[in-house]
Amino acid sequence: MTKAEVVISASTPDVSIVLVTWNSEGTIERCLTSIECQTAGILYEIVIVDNASIDRTCEVLESEFTNLRVIQTGGNLGFAPAMNIAIQKAKGKFVLLLNPDCWLKNDAIGEMIAFYNSHPNVGCIGPRLTDDDGATATFGARDFPSLAATLYRQFGLQQLFAKSKRFGCESLASSDLKTAYPVPCLTGAAMFIPRSVLDEVGLLNADLPMYFEDLDYCARIACSGRLLYYLPAAHIGHSGGKSFSVSPVRRLLLGMENGEAPFLYFRRYRSLIQAALFRLIIAVSAVFRLAGISLLRVLLLLRRDERTQAFVRQQRLRCFALLAWAFSSKEHFYGLVRRQFGKSGPDASALSAKGGSCY
Repeated sequence: MTKAEVVISASTPDVSIVLVTWNSEGTIERCLTSIECQTAGILYEIVIVDNASIDRTCEVLESEFTNLRVIQTGGNLGFAPAMNIAIQKAKGKFVLLLNPDCWLKNDAIGEMIAFYNSHPNVGCIGPRLTDDDGATATFGARDFPSLAATLYRQFGLQQLFAKSKRFGCESLASSDLKTAYPVPCLTGAAMFIPRSVLDEVGLLNADLPMYFEDLDYCARIACSGRLLYYLPAAHIGHSGGKSFSVSPVRRLLLGMENGEAPFLYFRRYRSLIQAALFRLIIAVSAVFRLAGISLLRVLLLLRRDERTQAFVRQQRLRCFALLAWAFSSKEHFYGLVRRQFGKSGPDASALSAKGGSCY
């Protein structure tokens, strides 16, 4: 009997590791193997909800691992509805929401449990995320969207002055690998949440499109009066963006992540005026960036190296994606999302109600 099989037989695991898979055959094996290797002395269970993968994801799960609870949805429900199914099936004292393109390192779960035991008012813990090359992801700890940060990012000031407290204010992940500190927002790629917080705050909002669920949930935890902590000592690898880079709907995904998600945050937690100003900033900056990229193409006409060409293509794609989002109606945008991602795209009317800021 494997270690994981012993763990799942326990009535109350220390932690439930919950994942949503969709065409994840290229990453899920490393993720699950790392869990087995990095959980010594921890009672855990793994709950996976598969959103109707059409690749070999389910085959990998069935043939390589016997210590899982796998739930088949029969269709692509979207991330939040599928994750809610996994959370409801989880029995652990803590729940780790984990992307299948992540892998555990250096007793990450043990570090987060120990930190919570000495900080019981914690509402959520986010680990340090690093890519395949070991670079720390800047989005692991961040501030909520603001108009100032949007200006700095869209007009290139954030990239030029990344270490500036003013222009780099959106990212809060420091290079200090020992000190934990409270932050406004964590990324949904890996979120460690006590069961008591889930019981109080509730499940993810299933009406929200992807890229906004973690912003919304962090805001709700903050409203409950609990703190969100970034814990660099808890180390998790993350290969995010690789499947996105070859996705046939990259333009739509860019519009959702960089346009729609922060727009909905402004609309729900700030004001309709700020939401409108955000949309204006996105549109104007995209026009200026596109003009600059066109000039750059002329200046670099004789420079044919692939790296330069790839950079220009990437920037043009981003500009066109944000322009398409900024000038499309919400009904049209959500129609595109629903056609590509099934139920992960809500009706525009589902998001019309504005919430209120409580922090």
